Amino acid sequence: MLAGFYQGKNIALSNVFEAVGKFQTDSISEQELKEVEDCACPGIGSCAGLYTANSMNIWAEAVGIALPGNGTIPAVDARRIRLAKHAGMKIMELFKKDVKFLDIITRKAIENAITVEMALGGSSNTMLHSLAIAFEADIPFNIDDFNRIREQVPQLCSLSPAGEHHIQDLDRAGGIS
Repeated sequence: MLAGFYQGKNIALSNVFEAVGKFQTDSISEQELKEVEDCACPGIGSCAGLYTANSMNIWAEAVGIALPGNGTIPAVDARRIRLAKHAGMKIMELFKKDVKFLDIITRKAIENAITVEMALGGSSNTMLHSLAIAFEADIPFNIDDFNRIREQVPQLCSLSPAGEHHIQDLDRAGGIS
């Protein structure tokens, strides 16, 4: 989903958590808390920050099982509808060529996805899901592989909840593909 807007700045789910803390310490009123809640998540789609859903969408794009734009195009954007149509067409093309999930998911593909996640500062849940997918695909991959990649890859941006920018900003900058 797109970031919300409140008192002149973009806000998202992490701002609600901050507002709850401020309310509990009497730093803001109950009315102000409600306003933040109402503005922070203004529509459909996954959260505007780099939480698990967006991290895994980006992971899927980087690993090669989702089309370019899947990780960053907002749910309310017309490009999302076109992407869905193209994804359906691509699935049928792969089906006709007998390309299977395990033909795409390789160790190199997983390493690529983790490299992208490290550069973006993705959700820590990406590690759990990556390990589970690698295990199910019978691909040797473990925590040491994450550390090796982490040591080689600089973090290039800081998206919400760690920073002030949102997924829509990454999309405007060109996404990841």
